Amino acid sequence: MDMFHRRRLSFLIPMMIIAGTQLELAEIIDRIVAVVNHQIITLSDVEQERKFLEIGIAEADDFRDQPEKKKEIRLELTEKLIEQNLILQQMQEFPGLDVSPEEIESQIVSIRRKLGSAEEWEQLLNRLHITLEDVRMRVKWQLQAMKFFDYRFRQFVVVDQKEIEGYYRNEFLTELRRKGITEQPPLPEVEEKIQAILIEEKLNAQIEDWLKSLRDSAAIEIFN
Repeated sequence: MDMFHRRRLSFLIPMMIIAGTQLELAEIIDRIVAVVNHQIITLSDVEQERKFLEIGIAEADDFRDQPEKKKEIRLELTEKLIEQNLILQQMQEFPGLDVSPEEIESQIVSIRRKLGSAEEWEQLLNRLHITLEDVRMRVKWQLQAMKFFDYRFRQFVVVDQKEIEGYYRNEFLTELRRKGITEQPPLPEVEEKIQAILIEEKLNAQIEDWLKSLRDSAAIEIFN
């Protein structure tokens, strides 16, 4: 794994495509699967999330080539939607989260490039019965959520020099040795990247704790 890989929260950033697992559209009868602070999540919402998962703008554990695990997929996607609802409810009380059409289109271009040609992109959208406007709305939400996290948490994250030096000795150099790399760049050359990694780790930890607190205080019902 790239040493400077930035871990992202699973409900935000595209990282995988499920290739072999499909939920049968014909067997889906819309019903309520969860209620979050009086906000309803339906089975069709879960199916829409599964489509975003296949496009690459949502995440779940890797259930590829395991069609027998449809129920686990649905349950996990329901959990992701619960988190999204909790986040959205908090975002509604927070101003200044607008994103420009250019930001949205730039992110969509990045997603499309990972999927292949423009023709393959169109074929995927058609196969999933999902529109480009659906994709735009989802990407818009993701970008707004990232802005919210930046305003709400990132500006308060502090990483000191001692932490950077500790990561360099205990993580960075150890990983180089594990890979058999003998040339070791001095700390000043990688300090900025290490700082970014540590900020991201602290940010994610704060968000996860915050989400847990939201869940603990929320009225959540899940229906099997």
